[in-house]
Amino acid sequence: MSDYYLIDDEGRTSRFSCYVNDRFDARLHSVWAECQRKRKWVAHDDIGDVNVSTIFLGIDHRAGPGPPAMFATKICGGPNDGHNELHPTVDEARAGHKAACEMVRNGSKGD
Repeated sequence: MSDYYLIDDEGRTSRFSCYVNDRFDARLHSVWAECQRKRKWVAHDDIGDVNVSTIFLGIDHRAGPGPPAMFATKICGGPNDGHNELHPTVDEARAGHKAACEMVRNGSKGD
């Protein structure tokens, strides 16, 4: 089963189940998807022809142990095109977004 999450207006996350009696419930998934659509964007910057976006994923994308990776920052365009970082909290996502914007502005190459 996937771990689904919701985010409130202050950036606090909470687990959301789309399952009833271990069976996937499409109606609950629709509720989750609608909430996700409304609060998806954390930050977005266009720097010249480069786009830096940070979003709330709503699903844990971590690989291995550790806190859930529910936020992602991605750079589209420029020398860091495709650079992607996952973050466990909204504060870390905002910091990661700021760092990605600085990377673009400074012309430095990310990992």
